[in-house]
Amino acid sequence: MLFEWLLMIDPGLRNGVSSGSYYVSENLVEFRANGDVAGFQIDLNTSNTEIDMQLPSGWTWDHSETDLVAYRWMDLRYQIILLL
Repeated sequence: MLFEWLLMIDPGLRNGVSSGSYYVSENLVEFRANGDVAGFQIDLNTSNTEIDMQLPSGWTWDHSETDLVAYRWMDLRYQIILLL
């Protein structure tokens, strides 16, 4: 709530997450949520991992050898699939 106040964000404009889930298999990560998600971070256990991102429109991502970060300031009411 402090960051909402500092950034003058109206909390009434946000849709809180009441359910969310993720699934991880050998080379697949899948996220689902029914509300606003600002972003996520994944720690990669191998360097130079090839990444195929299927993010909803408006999302941005970047990665280093050991971390992947994706974010958006709007809502996520979609499924996100990552093939690693």
